[in-house]
Amino acid sequence: MPDESRRIERIFSRSGLRGNLGMWAHLNVDTSGTTAGGWLVNTWSQGGAPYWQPRFHWFERQNNKIYRALLNIGTHGGNVNMVGEATDIEPEREAFIRENIAKWEEEWLAQGGKRL
Repeated sequence: MPDESRRIERIFSRSGLRGNLGMWAHLNVDTSGTTAGGWLVNTWSQGGAPYWQPRFHWFERQNNKIYRALLNIGTHGGNVNMVGEATDIEPEREAFIRENIAKWEEEWLAQGGKRL
């Protein structure tokens, strides 16, 4: 599981819809430079099957795994906690996440890997 104590910096963001499926994602780098970072993603469906409740995940670039993520937002900022590998993720949701991330990483690289 990713090290929860590390500091990350958002460098690229995307969102989109495909039919009734939605997703936004932020590409993050590890500010220590020790890992490749990853994507914080939120996926959902609206108005039809599959009936997905909004759910946050972390897609770890270093090991190509998807983790469940919990957002903790308070008056002094927030953080993301990983709560284990998402072994119970719906196969369609996992495929949707991987497909969009692959497309959005290509876009980011085509733009020269520029930061926000």
